[in-house]
Amino acid sequence: METLVDVLVVIAVTLSLLLLGWYIVNSALKWSKADRLACELLHAVLTYDQYRQLIQQGYVDIPSPSDSQRVYRVPKLPGRVQVREKGKFTNYQFIKEQS
Repeated sequence: METLVDVLVVIAVTLSLLLLGWYIVNSALKWSKADRLACELLHAVLTYDQYRQLIQQGYVDIPSPSDSQRVYRVPKLPGRVQVREKGKFTNYQFIKEQS
């Protein structure tokens, strides 16, 4: 009887580990796909120099369409967007997430 319990415990642990492994791999594949799609979108929207700036410096400067002296400095990571005029910081622009 004790051997049967040991076998059942080993089977249960093995199945649990396999299920956990499947979940981790499946989550990683979805995350990788999301990262790949985000990267493709950035390549489509940003110029080569803007994309390089984003990767190397952690932000990208986007010129204002209405004011040639204004630039919006958008961080790579979540954070506040800087408004810069004539190369100098003026204020922060807050972007509200849509839900």
